[in-house]
This record gives sequence, structure tokens and C-alpha cells, in this order.
Amino acid sequence: MLEESLMLRRLKSEVLSQLPAKQRKVVTVTTDGINTRTKAALSAAAKELAKGQHNNNMKEALLVFFNHTAEAKIKAIMEYIMDMLECGREKFLVFAHHKLVLDSITKDLGEKGIDYIRIDGSTPSSERQQLCDRFQFTDKSCVAVLSITAANMGLTLHSAALVVFAELFWNPGVRS
Repeated sequence: MLEESLMLRRLKSEVLSQLPAKQRKVVTVTTDGINTRTKAALSAAAKELAKGQHNNNMKEALLVFFNHTAEAKIKAIMEYIMDMLECGREKFLVFAHHKLVLDSITKDLGEKGIDYIRIDGSTPSSERQQLCDRFQFTDKSCVAVLSITAANMGLTLHSAALVVFAELFWNPGVRS
């Protein structure tokens, strides 16, 4: 009777020794799979960034460079996601910032018949909980493709044991 009607609350400090160690893996993205146009755009943006003349131009150059890195990472991101699925990872979260990256991931997952949910800035608040529930309670493989700014708080997706940060937001203050 007590177990059915009470919930025990434990602090992280009380159960920390029972949790597995957090594992971090950095995946280096090379320029091998990047097309010539993207390489040229990255190179031009890097040169503009290196000039570093005026503060506004610096910020603009940084944002242009950051936008081009999204396109450059897509192939490597998809290879990593497919590796995770082939290795038996059934449920995991993929965070990204650029719409281009989110669109590419969901397009490839859809083409391969892999179940996924997507939450980004265009996802209505009323649908977010339904998507979370679908991810949480489905028994089959599922990938949650999430915008790092739109899904950074208020979501419960604890059925995933792996989180992939495909790309981070350019401003470190937003990440904390």
C-alpha cells in the first residue's frame, strides 16, 4: 500500500555513487567529405574573420563562418547517428542549432524508415508534450532531434541513455 501511494525523493548526492560515470566523446569532423563550394565558403569566411577589423564586422564574420560550419558537418553527423543506430542504440537525443542540420537529420532518418520526433522553434507548445510522451513510451528505436535553443529546458526525455550534441550554439552563455 505504501509503495503504491508514496514516492521517495532522493537527492543526487545520495544516489551519485549508484549512477554510472558520465562518458564524453569528442568526434572530430574532417573536411574530407565537404564539397568544394562549402570549403571555399568556409575559407572565405575564415579569412574575413581573421581580418578582425571592426567589432560589428567581427561578429557578422563569426556568424557567417558558424553558418557555413553547419553545412560542413552534416555528412559526419549523419554517419555518427547511423553508427549509433547500427551499434544497437535504440533511443538517443540529438541536439543541433541550425535548421539546415535539423532538416538534414530528419530527412535522412525518414528516408531510412527510422522513427523520430523533432522539436524546434516551430513546434507548438501544445504538441511538445505529446512528442515527448511518444519518445518516452515507444518500445521501438526512436531518435529525438532537438533544437538546442527550443528544447533546452522543460522536457522530460529520460528514456534516452545517450545525448549527441551535433553542434553547439555559438554563444557559450546560451549553453549554460
